[in-house]
Amino acid sequence: ELTAVRLPPSCHILKRVGPCHTVSSFLNTASVAMSQMQEALGKVIMVFTYGSGCAATMYQLRIDDIAYFDPLEVWFLKRFYKNSVKMHPGDAIPIHNIYVETWMKFEYKPFGRQKENPDLL
Repeated sequence: ELTAVRLPPSCHILKRVGPCHTVSSFLNTASVAMSQMQEALGKVIMVFTYGSGCAATMYQLRIDDIAYFDPLEVWFLKRFYKNSVKMHPGDAIPIHNIYVETWMKFEYKPFGRQKENPDLL
C-alpha cells in the first residue's frame, strides 16, 4: 500500500523514456519534483539505484524549495516531445529490428534511419 502511494510520482518520465539504469535515479527525482511541486516541499526522498548490477547507490534527498522545472505535463510538451517524429508503430519495426539484431555487439554505429529512410516529415 505504501509503495502504491509513494512510487508512482517517481515513474512519470521513465514510463515514456524506458529503462535507463543509473540515470533513472536522476529522472525519478526530477519526476517527483515536477509532478509533486508544492506537495514535495519539506519531504525526504529515498533514492536507490542498482545501475547495471555492478554497483549500487542509496541516498536521501530533502526538498527544501520548489524545483526550477516546468510542471511535468508542460515539460513533456515543450521539451520532451519538441523534436519528436510522429510515425505509426508498425513503421518503426524495421528500425527496431536493427537495434534488436545489434544489441550488446561492440563497435556498433546506429544506421537504422539511414537504411530504412522513414518519412520524417
